[in-house]
Amino acid sequence: MVDLEADEDVLAVITMGYEALSHEFKEKEPKRLHRARSRLNLDDLTSGLTREKWPGWVTPALEAARLAPSTLNRQPWRFEVAEESIVVSVDDQDDTHHVSKRLDCGIAMLHLEAGARHGGADGRWEYLEAPRVARYVLFS
Repeated sequence: MVDLEADEDVLAVITMGYEALSHEFKEKEPKRLHRARSRLNLDDLTSGLTREKWPGWVTPALEAARLAPSTLNRQPWRFEVAEESIVVSVDDQDDTHHVSKRLDCGIAMLHLEAGARHGGADGRWEYLEAPRVARYVLFS
């Protein structure tokens, strides 16, 4: 279904779409509540500036990233908050389940950027060496 060149490989497949509407509310709501409770809180995911010093755009950016999907809900991302940037890193270098933690961090990056823009902060990504993944830096 994908027309690949000889030197190209498929490294990941991400499914997208909507859940079937046939589920009744009573079936879906416990699952939704469990997912929300099973996410790590921001205090466990962040370093750098203390929460009291976060600029206004940081909270919506990090909340969006915190809710990003990841392999087996492992949430391998960590965030270092600065005045005009957020660095995304993997939690450690251990390869669990043979799925790239950097790929999971990439999904969180998309969510972080959407949350930052929702919070009024446009920026760009700078890619970094492991264990860091990238830095979202505000446009000047």
